[in-house]
Amino acid sequence: MVESFFKAREANLSLTLRELCVEVDKYEVLRNSPQINSRITRRKKENLKLLLSEFYLNVCLLQNFQQLNHTGFRKILKKHDKVIQSTRGMQFFQEKVCENYFWKTPEIAQLIAMTESLMIEKMEDGNRSKAMNRLRVPPLESKDIRSHWATLRAGWFMGIIFVSFFVIILGIIFRPADSWAHVTPTIRGLRVGLLLTVWFYGFAINTFEWRRSGVNNVLIFEFNPRDYLNFVQLFEVSQFSALSLVHNNL
Repeated sequence: MVESFFKAREANLSLTLRELCVEVDKYEVLRNSPQINSRITRRKKENLKLLLSEFYLNVCLLQNFQQLNHTGFRKILKKHDKVIQSTRGMQFFQEKVCENYFWKTPEIAQLIAMTESLMIEKMEDGNRSKAMNRLRVPPLESKDIRSHWATLRAGWFMGIIFVSFFVIILGIIFRPADSWAHVTPTIRGLRVGLLLTVWFYGFAINTFEWRRSGVNNVLIFEFNPRDYLNFVQLFEVSQFSALSLVHNNL
């Protein structure tokens, strides 16, 4: 099952890279043609950079699949040998898993090297640092570092929300008796905003707990590893949503 899935994905990626090479060759012809508008050439170049970056991400994901399955089989069979006091598990691992196509194939490393070469030589004119910054997929832990500005904004929003809630409570206490008829329609009108606010708060708390427990929520939900919101930024969004809801009520 692992091998068939891996082969299908590998063949798909190989075909995609060949198509990208053709597009890069077309770009080279356009760039060297004096009749073509430079704006068209720049747009074509940016589109190719984006395509190469997305392709590189997909290849890295398949490489992660390759490594995770190899590590998973090794740990499972090692545990098997430990429980039943045997060496058959590791023997099976060496003979079957390590010799399997999904682990022995050099195709993934070649796809990564070819993509890097295309980006460096064709798209960035030999600037390796700039090309790798565009291609590189940051580790998951790098996004978990709390942004000081995001934390500051979230705390600032929270302070404003507390003050606003205090003002609302005072307004409710000293509200004239004949104005209570407007409370129910107001609450009904804010139901959608309240639901979104609670959802954002819940997702921020879940993300924090997932990351603290070592759950790779980015992989599970198929977020873009280069651009996603960590729990601090999600909490900031939830605070802003709550602030908007409170001020609409004031």
